[in-house]
Amino acid sequence: MMKTDLPRRCLITGVSGGLGAAMAERAFARGWQVFGTSRSQSVVDKFVADGGELASGGACDVTDPTSTDRIASQAAKAMGGIDLVINNAGYCLAGPFETLTPEQVQDEISVNLIGTLNTCRSVLPHLHETGFGHILNISSLSGVISFPGMTLYTASKFAVTGFSEALAKELAPHGIHVTAVAPGGLRTRFAGESLVMGKRDVAPYRNMVSAMKERFAASDGNQPNDPYKAAEAILSIADMEEPPFNAAIGVDAFDRVENALEERQADFASFRPYGENTGI
Repeated sequence: MMKTDLPRRCLITGVSGGLGAAMAERAFARGWQVFGTSRSQSVVDKFVADGGELASGGACDVTDPTSTDRIASQAAKAMGGIDLVINNAGYCLAGPFETLTPEQVQDEISVNLIGTLNTCRSVLPHLHETGFGHILNISSLSGVISFPGMTLYTASKFAVTGFSEALAKELAPHGIHVTAVAPGGLRTRFAGESLVMGKRDVAPYRNMVSAMKERFAASDGNQPNDPYKAAEAILSIADMEEPPFNAAIGVDAFDRVENALEERQADFASFRPYGENTGI
Protein backbone atom coordinates (compact mmCIF):
# COMPACT_ATOMS: atom_id res chain seq x y z
CA MET A 1 0.00 0.00 0.00
CA MET A 2 1.35 3.41 -0.93
CA LYS A 3 0.97 6.92 0.51
CA THR A 4 2.23 9.03 -2.36
CA ASP A 5 -0.17 11.88 -1.59
CA LEU A 6 1.84 12.99 1.45
CA PRO A 7 3.92 16.15 1.06
CA ARG A 8 7.50 15.48 2.03
CA ARG A 9 9.93 17.53 4.07
CA CYS A 10 13.13 15.58 3.72
CA LEU A 11 16.50 15.87 5.46
CA ILE A 12 19.29 14.13 3.52
CA THR A 13 22.84 13.93 4.86
CA GLY A 14 25.76 13.70 2.45
CA VAL A 15 24.45 15.40 -0.70
CA SER A 16 27.84 16.33 -2.17
CA GLY A 17 27.59 13.69 -4.89
CA GLY A 18 26.78 10.09 -5.69
CA LEU A 19 23.66 8.57 -4.20
CA GLY A 20 22.95 11.54 -1.92
CA ALA A 21 22.86 13.99 -4.82
CA ALA A 22 20.78 11.56 -6.87
CA MET A 23 18.21 11.15 -4.09
CA ALA A 24 17.94 14.91 -3.69
CA GLU A 25 17.42 15.38 -7.43
CA ARG A 26 14.70 12.71 -7.57
CA ALA A 27 13.05 14.20 -4.48
CA PHE A 28 12.95 17.63 -6.14
CA ALA A 29 11.36 16.01 -9.19
CA ARG A 30 8.60 14.73 -6.91
CA GLY A 31 8.02 18.23 -5.56
CA TRP A 32 9.48 17.42 -2.16
CA GLN A 33 11.34 19.91 0.00
CA VAL A 34 14.90 18.81 0.72
CA PHE A 35 17.29 20.08 3.37
CA GLY A 36 20.70 18.80 2.32
CA THR A 37 23.86 18.56 4.39
CA SER A 38 27.55 18.24 3.70
CA ARG A 39 30.67 18.96 5.71
CA SER A 40 31.51 21.65 3.15
CA GLN A 41 29.62 24.95 3.26
CA SER A 42 30.49 25.60 -0.39
CA VAL A 43 28.85 22.30 -1.37
CA VAL A 44 25.76 23.27 0.61
CA ASP A 45 25.65 26.71 -1.02
CA LYS A 46 25.75 25.14 -4.49
CA PHE A 47 23.12 22.57 -3.51
CA VAL A 48 20.74 25.31 -2.36
CA ALA A 49 21.40 27.47 -5.43
CA ASP A 50 20.86 24.58 -7.84
CA GLY A 51 17.82 23.20 -6.03
CA GLY A 52 15.71 26.33 -6.21
CA GLU A 53 12.78 27.04 -3.93
CA LEU A 54 12.50 23.42 -2.74
CA ALA A 55 16.10 23.37 -1.47
CA SER A 56 17.61 24.43 1.82
CA GLY A 57 20.66 23.18 3.65
CA GLY A 58 23.45 23.54 6.13
CA ALA A 59 26.99 22.39 6.81
CA CYS A 60 27.09 19.48 9.24
CA ASP A 61 29.65 17.17 10.81
CA VAL A 62 27.59 14.09 11.62
CA THR A 63 30.25 12.85 14.06
CA ASP A 64 29.47 15.85 16.30
CA PRO A 65 26.10 15.62 18.12
CA THR A 66 25.95 19.38 18.64
CA SER A 67 26.24 19.78 14.87
CA THR A 68 23.44 17.28 14.16
CA ASP A 69 21.24 18.91 16.82
CA ARG A 70 21.75 22.29 15.19
CA ILE A 71 21.10 21.01 11.68
CA ALA A 72 17.93 19.15 12.71
CA SER A 73 16.53 22.35 14.20
CA GLN A 74 17.52 24.34 11.12
CA ALA A 75 15.88 21.79 8.84
CA ALA A 76 12.65 21.76 10.83
CA LYS A 77 12.52 25.55 10.77
CA ALA A 78 13.36 25.83 7.06
CA MET A 79 10.77 23.26 5.95
CA GLY A 80 8.10 23.75 8.59
CA GLY A 81 8.86 20.33 10.07
CA ILE A 82 10.52 17.05 9.11
CA ASP A 83 8.81 13.82 8.09
CA LEU A 84 11.53 11.99 6.14
CA VAL A 85 15.20 11.55 7.08
CA ILE A 86 17.79 9.84 4.89
CA ASN A 87 21.07 9.08 6.63
CA ASN A 88 23.40 8.84 3.66
CA ALA A 89 26.66 10.38 4.90
CA GLY A 90 29.44 7.81 4.92
CA TYR A 91 32.40 6.37 3.05
CA CYS A 92 34.23 3.10 2.44
CA LEU A 93 37.44 2.25 4.27
CA ALA A 94 38.90 -0.80 2.52
CA GLY A 95 41.80 -3.10 3.24
CA PRO A 96 42.54 -6.05 5.52
CA PHE A 97 41.99 -5.21 9.18
CA GLU A 98 45.72 -5.25 10.03
CA THR A 99 46.42 -2.60 7.38
CA LEU A 100 44.08 -0.09 9.02
CA THR A 101 45.45 2.42 11.52
CA PRO A 102 43.59 2.99 14.80
CA GLU A 103 42.75 6.50 13.57
CA GLN A 104 41.24 5.10 10.36
CA VAL A 105 39.19 2.59 12.34
CA GLN A 106 37.89 5.33 14.63
CA ASP A 107 36.96 7.63 11.77
CA GLU A 108 35.13 4.93 9.82
CA ILE A 109 33.00 4.00 12.82
CA SER A 110 32.51 7.66 13.74
CA VAL A 111 31.19 8.65 10.33
CA ASN A 112 29.27 5.56 9.23
CA LEU A 113 27.78 4.45 12.55
CA ILE A 114 28.02 7.22 15.13
CA GLY A 115 27.03 9.78 12.51
CA THR A 116 23.86 7.81 11.80
CA LEU A 117 23.10 7.50 15.51
CA ASN A 118 23.72 11.21 16.11
CA THR A 119 21.44 12.25 13.28
CA CYS A 120 18.68 9.89 14.39
CA ARG A 121 18.88 11.17 17.96
CA SER A 122 18.73 14.77 16.76
CA VAL A 123 15.79 14.38 14.37
CA LEU A 124 13.56 12.17 16.49
CA PRO A 125 12.08 14.98 18.62
CA HIS A 126 11.04 16.70 15.40
CA LEU A 127 9.50 13.50 14.00
CA HIS A 128 7.59 13.01 17.25
CA GLU A 129 6.36 16.59 16.93
CA THR A 130 5.21 15.88 13.37
CA GLY A 131 3.40 12.78 14.64
CA PHE A 132 4.70 10.43 11.97
CA GLY A 133 7.75 9.97 9.78
CA HIS A 134 10.26 7.67 8.22
CA ILE A 135 14.01 7.25 8.65
CA LEU A 136 15.94 5.61 5.82
CA ASN A 137 19.40 4.56 6.95
CA ILE A 138 21.67 3.86 3.99
CA SER A 139 23.53 0.69 4.86
CA SER A 140 25.05 -1.52 2.16
CA LEU A 141 25.21 -5.06 0.87
CA SER A 142 28.20 -5.05 3.24
CA GLY A 143 25.64 -4.63 6.02
CA VAL A 144 24.27 -8.07 5.16
CA ILE A 145 27.21 -9.87 3.55
CA SER A 146 30.77 -9.98 4.89
CA PHE A 147 33.57 -9.43 2.40
CA PRO A 148 37.28 -10.05 3.10
CA GLY A 149 39.25 -6.85 2.87
CA MET A 150 36.21 -4.79 3.88
CA THR A 151 36.36 -5.53 7.59
CA LEU A 152 35.65 -2.10 9.05
CA TYR A 153 33.21 -0.99 6.37
CA THR A 154 31.35 -4.26 6.93
CA ALA A 155 31.41 -3.77 10.71
CA SER A 156 30.03 -0.25 10.42
CA LYS A 157 27.26 -1.25 8.03
CA PHE A 158 26.24 -4.40 9.93
CA ALA A 159 25.89 -2.11 12.95
CA VAL A 160 23.74 0.35 10.99
CA THR A 161 21.48 -2.50 9.86
CA GLY A 162 21.09 -3.93 13.36
CA PHE A 163 20.50 -0.51 14.88
CA SER A 164 17.87 0.28 12.26
CA GLU A 165 15.93 -2.94 12.87
CA ALA A 166 15.86 -2.41 16.64
CA LEU A 167 14.99 1.28 16.32
CA ALA A 168 12.16 0.43 13.92
CA LYS A 169 10.58 -1.77 16.58
CA GLU A 170 10.99 0.92 19.25
CA LEU A 171 9.40 3.61 17.11
CA ALA A 172 6.58 1.59 15.54
CA PRO A 173 4.09 2.46 18.34
CA HIS A 174 4.78 6.14 17.63
CA GLY A 175 4.01 6.02 13.91
CA ILE A 176 7.64 6.40 12.85
CA HIS A 177 9.13 3.88 10.42
CA VAL A 178 12.80 2.95 10.03
CA THR A 179 14.28 1.06 7.08
CA ALA A 180 17.86 -0.09 6.52
CA VAL A 181 18.64 0.25 2.81
CA ALA A 182 21.27 -2.05 1.27
CA PRO A 183 22.34 -0.79 -2.17
CA GLY A 184 24.44 -2.90 -4.48
CA GLY A 185 27.11 -1.49 -6.75
CA LEU A 186 26.16 2.01 -7.88
CA ARG A 187 27.95 3.85 -10.66
CA THR A 188 29.29 6.61 -8.41
CA ARG A 189 32.70 7.66 -7.06
CA PHE A 190 32.49 4.91 -4.41
CA ALA A 191 35.26 2.75 -5.93
CA GLY A 192 37.27 5.73 -7.15
CA GLU A 193 38.09 9.02 -5.48
CA SER A 194 35.78 8.35 -2.51
CA LEU A 195 37.55 5.11 -1.57
CA VAL A 196 40.03 5.10 1.33
CA MET A 197 42.56 2.28 1.69
CA GLY A 198 44.40 1.12 4.81
CA LYS A 199 47.63 3.05 5.43
CA ARG A 200 49.71 0.29 7.02
CA ASP A 201 51.99 -1.86 4.87
CA VAL A 202 51.70 -5.38 6.29
CA ALA A 203 53.74 -7.95 4.37
CA PRO A 204 51.33 -10.93 4.47
CA TYR A 205 48.59 -8.81 2.84
CA ARG A 206 50.53 -7.12 0.05
CA ASN A 207 49.21 -9.41 -2.67
CA MET A 208 45.67 -9.11 -1.36
CA VAL A 209 45.85 -5.31 -1.22
CA SER A 210 47.28 -5.16 -4.74
CA ALA A 211 44.48 -7.39 -6.04
CA MET A 212 41.86 -5.29 -4.24
CA LYS A 213 43.17 -2.09 -5.80
CA GLU A 214 43.01 -3.70 -9.24
CA ARG A 215 39.42 -4.85 -8.65
CA PHE A 216 38.33 -1.43 -7.44
CA ALA A 217 39.99 0.25 -10.42
CA ALA A 218 38.30 -2.17 -12.82
CA SER A 219 34.88 -1.68 -11.21
CA ASP A 220 35.09 2.12 -11.01
CA GLY A 221 32.64 3.46 -13.58
CA ASN A 222 31.45 -0.05 -14.44
CA GLN A 223 29.13 -0.76 -11.53
CA PRO A 224 25.82 -2.32 -12.65
CA ASN A 225 23.32 0.10 -11.10
CA ASP A 226 22.20 3.59 -12.13
CA PRO A 227 22.30 5.81 -9.00
CA TYR A 228 19.25 7.78 -10.15
CA LYS A 229 17.15 4.63 -10.60
CA ALA A 230 18.43 3.44 -7.23
CA ALA A 231 17.47 6.81 -5.73
CA GLU A 232 13.95 6.51 -7.10
CA ALA A 233 13.65 2.99 -5.67
CA ILE A 234 14.83 4.24 -2.27
CA LEU A 235 12.39 7.15 -2.23
CA SER A 236 9.57 4.74 -3.10
CA ILE A 237 10.12 3.08 0.29
CA ALA A 238 8.87 6.29 1.87
CA ASP A 239 5.67 5.96 -0.18
CA MET A 240 4.76 2.66 1.46
CA GLU A 241 2.15 2.35 4.20
CA GLU A 242 3.93 -0.71 5.60
CA PRO A 243 7.60 -0.36 4.64
CA PRO A 244 10.10 -3.16 5.28
CA PHE A 245 12.75 -3.12 7.97
CA ASN A 246 15.30 -4.01 5.28
CA ALA A 247 15.35 -3.13 1.58
CA ALA A 248 17.95 -4.30 -0.93
CA ILE A 249 18.52 -2.14 -4.01
CA GLY A 250 20.15 -3.24 -7.26
CA VAL A 251 20.29 -5.88 -9.96
CA ASP A 252 23.22 -7.44 -8.09
CA ALA A 253 21.59 -7.35 -4.67
CA PHE A 254 18.84 -9.90 -4.17
CA ASP A 255 20.53 -13.16 -5.14
CA ARG A 256 23.60 -12.21 -3.12
CA VAL A 257 21.53 -11.35 -0.05
CA GLU A 258 19.52 -14.56 -0.29
CA ASN A 259 22.67 -16.66 -0.72
CA ALA A 260 24.33 -14.96 2.26
CA LEU A 261 21.31 -15.55 4.49
CA GLU A 262 21.13 -19.19 3.44
CA GLU A 263 24.83 -19.64 4.20
CA ARG A 264 24.41 -17.99 7.60
CA GLN A 265 21.41 -20.17 8.43
CA ALA A 266 23.36 -23.30 7.47
CA ASP A 267 26.30 -22.13 9.57
CA PHE A 268 24.11 -21.75 12.65
CA ALA A 269 22.39 -25.07 11.98
CA SER A 270 25.71 -26.91 11.77
CA PHE A 271 26.43 -26.17 15.43
CA ARG A 272 22.91 -26.73 16.72
CA PRO A 273 23.50 -30.29 18.05
CA TYR A 274 26.20 -28.88 20.32
CA GLY A 275 24.96 -25.40 21.02
CA GLU A 276 21.50 -26.23 22.36
CA ASN A 277 22.68 -28.79 24.92
CA THR A 278 22.65 -26.16 27.64
CA GLY A 279 19.32 -26.62 29.40
CA ILE A 280 19.02 -26.81 33.17
